[in-house]
Amino acid sequence: MGNRGKLLTYYEARRFRPDQCYIYGFPLDKAGRHALGEKLYPTPPNTTSTEFVKPKNRLLDVLCHLLRECDAVWPPQRVDWAVGTWEGEEHMLIGVAVCRVKNDEHIPKGEDMVKLKAVFAANGFTEEPRWFLYL
Repeated sequence: MGNRGKLLTYYEARRFRPDQCYIYGFPLDKAGRHALGEKLYPTPPNTTSTEFVKPKNRLLDVLCHLLRECDAVWPPQRVDWAVGTWEGEEHMLIGVAVCRVKNDEHIPKGEDMVKLKAVFAANGFTEEPRWFLYL
């Protein structure tokens, strides 16, 4: 198969069965997502339960915020949110490369990686990026 080491688009990767592609990205822990959502869109004081912003909407807002910030550093067509597994656990993440095999030539290096890490650190995510099995 000639495409095993090439960079794929997220659309192309979705055509493969789960566990046939790898995604390199930054994991987004649940507590960090909640904290960033509260920072970006704080819950107004004296809010009733019917007025509260739905957590699902806030999650999408957090993901869009992170994607916009990454677009300034890394090509937008290579950045997307995804779910992947690592050591048997599912993780929500912002991916920056997806391929059939772990191919480090497609991941950000040097100044780009420093800038991406700074974006995530500024938003409260300090876990190192790594390869995940794309779901």
